[in-house]
Amino acid sequence: MHPILSIAIAAAVGLQLALQIKLLMNQQELRQALTDANAKVEKIATEVQALKDTVGNADNVPQEVVDAVNNLAATLQRVDDINPDEGTPENPEARTPPR
Repeated sequence: MHPILSIAIAAAVGLQLALQIKLLMNQQELRQALTDANAKVEKIATEVQALKDTVGNADNVPQEVVDAVNNLAATLQRVDDINPDEGTPENPEARTPPR
């Protein structure tokens, strides 16, 4: 085998390995970013439910506050609806990825 061909093959193999490592690192970074984002959304959902409970159990709450909490809950529902749950009447074919 010609020495230049050997060098080219070695360089190609090294580049492929470097790209595979970079891809794995990017997948790990993406997985971590998604895990972090999920934790934040879970925290927000808990906080919104606490607000709804507080407003629902309080006396003499101004209608503007009730409306604001309901709007916040509706926004959170729209985020949840981005990926419909499995088996909804609107989209029976939808699949939620496993956790």
